[in-house]
Amino acid sequence: MSKDHIECLQTENEPMIDGWRWSLQCTLEQALLLSDALSELEKPKSTAVSIYEQSPGIHIVDAYYPARPVRHEIAAVFAAIGLETPSLDSAEIAPIEKTNWVARSQTNLPPVKAGRFIVHGRHDREKADCRSRTSIEIDAAEAFGTAHHGTTRSCLRALDILLRKTKPRNVLDLGTGTGILAIAVAKALRDANILATDNDPVACRTALSNCNLNLVLRRIKIIQAEGFNHPLLRTAQTFDTVIANILAGTLKNLAANFRIALKANGHAILSGIMTEQAASVRATFRSHGFIDCRQLDDGEWTTLVMQKNP
Repeated sequence: MSKDHIECLQTENEPMIDGWRWSLQCTLEQALLLSDALSELEKPKSTAVSIYEQSPGIHIVDAYYPARPVRHEIAAVFAAIGLETPSLDSAEIAPIEKTNWVARSQTNLPPVKAGRFIVHGRHDREKADCRSRTSIEIDAAEAFGTAHHGTTRSCLRALDILLRKTKPRNVLDLGTGTGILAIAVAKALRDANILATDNDPVACRTALSNCNLNLVLRRIKIIQAEGFNHPLLRTAQTFDTVIANILAGTLKNLAANFRIALKANGHAILSGIMTEQAASVRATFRSHGFIDCRQLDDGEWTTLVMQKNP
């Protein structure tokens, strides 16, 4: 994998566990005494202790710890409540696997159609519609953008409409998140040069993974950048199209940068805008030499397409 594909900060792999569980099978009387003692023990310090009945007369005590508990440190508890030390040896210590709850909650979300684009999760990969040339596979992650949100969905619709009229050669996806909009451009335009940026290294890594999954990694350069603060973004009149699904306030603050970055008659697709904020964002961009092209609403969210005057 070429270093040119990503310049975001490299960090060590995140741990794959969320803590440790210490479990012991015992009687109800022992369980009540043990849970109280484990809750009060200072070392190791538990984050939670629970009791549940496994079967009549048999109970399980679970104690949870941020780090792996050491058996001999719990021995004092057994002595205090009169449990035999051999019982300690029968306790189970197991890691708690890290769970991406966002991804789990969205596992069964249906594919989303937005213009020519179909966005789907891994679980829908084999459906006929999800095997089209403009299908995009995106699983829920720590970065934003699965097309189930109105901002991403309307951005894709706006992009589809714009690409029916223009064929931009140089495209910037500012605040790429999962990389979905950059991937959409790559799927629709075989010859486009695409730059995707985000200020979050997690988003950069997620976008990189999704670009690779969708077989467009070689055509998209991903960098970590705060707004337009990067050498690749400071050259005037670089882009034919800039897509930004971020926040209304940030869009307004960056309006002058959009004008600098875009070529004459270039287009800006602006999203992350609540409908009541659209007029304010539009007015700010007009004051920087942009004209209105289109507004697309999706629930309480709005996407604006604006064009830079020469």
